[in-house]
Amino acid sequence: TEISRELLLLGGDALPALKKAVASRQEHTAALARGLVRLLVPEEVGQQIFMGLQERDYAVEHGAVLLSRLPYPNLQVRRVIRDLDELGLKAAEFVFSRLGIPQKEARQTAIDQPLEVAKQLGEFWREEGFHGNTDNYYNDRNSYLPDVLERRTGLPIALSILYLALARRLHLKAQGVG
Repeated sequence: TEISRELLLLGGDALPALKKAVASRQEHTAALARGLVRLLVPEEVGQQIFMGLQERDYAVEHGAVLLSRLPYPNLQVRRVIRDLDELGLKAAEFVFSRLGIPQKEARQTAIDQPLEVAKQLGEFWREEGFHGNTDNYYNDRNSYLPDVLERRTGLPIALSILYLALARRLHLKAQGVG
């Protein structure tokens, strides 16, 4: 218990060592480390989001993925961003092929014909099966971007963040509204 208190006092600085301990073959050590990681992750997540918000063009989806670390402390943020990038590539292929536009002209097309690009993105969205969760609206998994990506269902705010992320990857100047 005294060691736990000391590690908690170290805060985020203790996370690298604790993450190694999670993989320990000694189950008691691994379980204790998992519990301490869960306690320290909110502080680390808050610091990372705060630092990100200092940047000029902070991507809202990055903050949303970081928030997903609260219930999933070992979540690989880069993997989820990579999944978003892959979905963005799939969306670009769908949208620009439907418009008969080569990929190299995607940026200019988004500037010249944003409404057409947005319409096709909507078609892609429907084909991929994204929708609000009307069966179990209050399920926590509706809030976290990795879950929404996997299940194709979620809360309107999570779906909006995902839609904005795809729109930006298609070079559209899209912003959320309050």
